Amino acid sequence: MFHARLAELRAMRTFLERFCDSSGVGGDSCLRLNLVLEELFTNTIRHGYRGDCDAPVWVSLARDTSPLRAISA
Repeated sequence: MFHARLAELRAMRTFLERFCDSSGVGGDSCLRLNLVLEELFTNTIRHGYRGDCDAPVWVSLARDTSPLRAISA
């Protein structure tokens, strides 16, 4: 869980990089995934919450043997 603050982008990126390292996700795929997560995260803050606030933004990552894909709920 991250707070809905743009300053949390660095922590979210670190979270993603650790996930990629531990799950064997390659560098190019990790960079692409970072771009998607950054876009979702910033859009949630700017358009969903209308700016920085302490509301939660939940990010979940899972790896299986199928190709990497984005799932939104």
